[in-house]
Amino acid sequence: DWAHLGHARTYIAFDVIVRWLEFKGYSVFYVQNITDVGHLTTDTAEDKIVKRAIERKVE
Repeated sequence: DWAHLGHARTYIAFDVIVRWLEFKGYSVFYVQNITDVGHLTTDTAEDKIVKRAIERKVE
């Protein structure tokens, strides 16, 4: 996948929203790169990425 301006759209859109909310007087705590999709495999919240790293003895 090649870099293009479309990749910046998400960051720009949320930056504009944060700036507008702050302008309106809201206190905004903006967090990026948080996901909970697809990597938890059981109800015990076992992370398959961590499990694979342990199996391969990767630090």
